Amino acid sequence: MSSIDWNVIVKRFEEYDKKFYAVLAELREHRKILEEHRKILEEHRRLLEEHAKELLEHRKILERHEEILRGILEEMSSMRKRLNRIELELGALTESTYCRFVSEDLEKEIKALGKHVIRSERDVIINGIEVNLLIETEDEIYVVEVKVRPSIADVGALMAKCDVVRKVTVKKVVPLLAGAMIGKEVFAYANEKGVRVLKY
Repeated sequence: MSSIDWNVIVKRFEEYDKKFYAVLAELREHRKILEEHRKILEEHRRLLEEHAKELLEHRKILERHEEILRGILEEMSSMRKRLNRIELELGALTESTYCRFVSEDLEKEIKALGKHVIRSERDVIINGIEVNLLIETEDEIYVVEVKVRPSIADVGALMAKCDVVRKVTVKKVVPLLAGAMIGKEVFAYANEKGVRVLKY
């Protein structure tokens, strides 16, 4: 039997012990690193939860804003409809009032000339064309266009209406434009075209 060299065995145990303690130290270091990573991951999870809560709050706020915006848009639509109705009603009322003023003023003027008004009619349709006011005497027909703020295009439209009336009568056709806010350009253009202008 051979003899056992205890020194070699002890040396090997010492080497194994060194390796074991080195591995153990490395494991402890890995455990520290893992613990740090766990803490970092936990912090990230906490931050993600906070962000998720904030996003949920923002979503709720956004939904409230969308609901408020829908309400505002509905209210604006309703107000726009009401405003359009008021505009139409005010326009009709103004046109009616101006037609009355023009009618009364022209009747006085015509009587002062020793003539008589045979017919005074609003919203007359002649060959599919609407005339705001038509005033007829023995020898003349006044074709009246009434606008709160007449434009140059309105003068042209009045001239076209007069052309339609001339085709159905032998009487002299007199174009007359009445309004409240009549610009200098419109006055000048109307005078150039032979259109009488009454400003109220």
